[in-house]
Amino acid sequence: MMRKAFFTGVTTFAMLLAIAVVFEPASTMAQPPGGGRGAGRGGMMGGMGGGGVLAILMNEERRAELKLTDEQVEKLQELGKELAPDREKMTEIFGKMRDASDDERAEIRKEVAKLTEDMAKKADEGVAKILDEAQYKRVKQLALRAGGVRLITTEENAKALALTDEQKEKINEIMRENRGQGGGGGQRMSREERAKQREELEEKVTAVLTDDQKTKWKEMLGPEPAAAN
Repeated sequence: MMRKAFFTGVTTFAMLLAIAVVFEPASTMAQPPGGGRGAGRGGMMGGMGGGGVLAILMNEERRAELKLTDEQVEKLQELGKELAPDREKMTEIFGKMRDASDDERAEIRKEVAKLTEDMAKKADEGVAKILDEAQYKRVKQLALRAGGVRLITTEENAKALALTDEQKEKINEIMRENRGQGGGGGQRMSREERAKQREELEEKVTAVLTDDQKTKWKEMLGPEPAAAN
């Protein structure tokens, strides 16, 4: 019962992080304002793409792989409550989009980007205090796998890979082109089409990396997620 309460409580938070990526410009997602971490961690995302660590913790198979204890689940439930004000604020920001002008939407996107960054950072720091070292390392790997190469130029990952400014710009350009081709989530695509597009994006982005960076990226992703029972 306790487990169900927590994962119901954080669903809205993780969904908001994922939705925020849709509104966030590609360049902002790759290089967060103020040099902070990007939404892709959270994100959505993968995008946050994958919704970040909280999205991973919502997945039953991944929870089983991480072997969360009841005490950890209780603490995660408390974390979800602490993040409630941010959820409410994000909902209010999204509400402004409906009647906003183009100029106003541009400002709202900046507001979304900043709040998304803050939300993801709070969630990440909170989860890091609750999980043990091995669990946290693994959930970060799983979140990175969920977000994929869209997260490669966030401050944390770019630093780990020692990306040059030229590499970052090339990758950002690839991301912008991908969004222009429907990669931003605005078009309805079949699962097969999404998988193909993601595979093509990964090939283009990793082609920018050196051999050593490619090896490091694979290490950061860790092993494939455990198969479902």
